[in-house]
Amino acid sequence: MITCWLEWISHNELFVLLWLRIVAVIAANQPYNLQTMSEIKKLGIDIQLDEELAQGVYSNFAIISHSSSEFVLDFAATMPGVPKAKIKSRVVLAPEHAKRLLLSLQENITRYESAMGRINLPSPPMKDDDPSQVTMGFSMGEA
Repeated sequence: MITCWLEWISHNELFVLLWLRIVAVIAANQPYNLQTMSEIKKLGIDIQLDEELAQGVYSNFAIISHSSSEFVLDFAATMPGVPKAKIKSRVVLAPEHAKRLLLSLQENITRYESAMGRINLPSPPMKDDDPSQVTMGFSMGEA
């Protein structure tokens, strides 16, 4: 169910948050609730998704930074053995909207794990057993 906080989000941020919510529902193998779209329309927002954007951007690496006034989420794809990654997408959020995104992701991960099972995260690899030197998860030369 879409909560009332969506009313305060700018159109770009709303689109990103709604898209993340739709993706989470699809990933959990649940049908997307059409009632949710009607709830959005009641707010007076007409959501449009063009074909190119609907393809999405694959990302297995995110860089999150912030200032006093905004959070910046950069999404990239890394390849094993390649020490270079190009940022494919950037989302800039107000701090309040970043927290709402966090809460929405927590809610959707909880639902996903209820339906699909726990998501296990491997321990991040470290260089020379030094916790401050976490690598990106690939060994050099790994295919």
